Amino acid sequence: FGLILWLLLAPQVRADDYLAASADRCVILLHGMLRSSLSLKPMQWYLDHAGYTTVNLSYPSLLYPIPESAEM
Repeated sequence: FGLILWLLLAPQVRADDYLAASADRCVILLHGMLRSSLSLKPMQWYLDHAGYTTVNLSYPSLLYPIPESAEM
């Protein structure tokens, strides 16, 4: 229910704003510990709709120590 409400209340993007977006407007989304890329999906959808290029990465946050995950 929260996601549906969020999508309904999110600011609308005009077509000319979307067309003005360029590929150099990129946002990299990286989840925290005990999460996955799914937790950032609503933000990814919003940013995509706003004309940004998004990269929503996922990594095995529980399988490796933080320094090893950072190297990956």
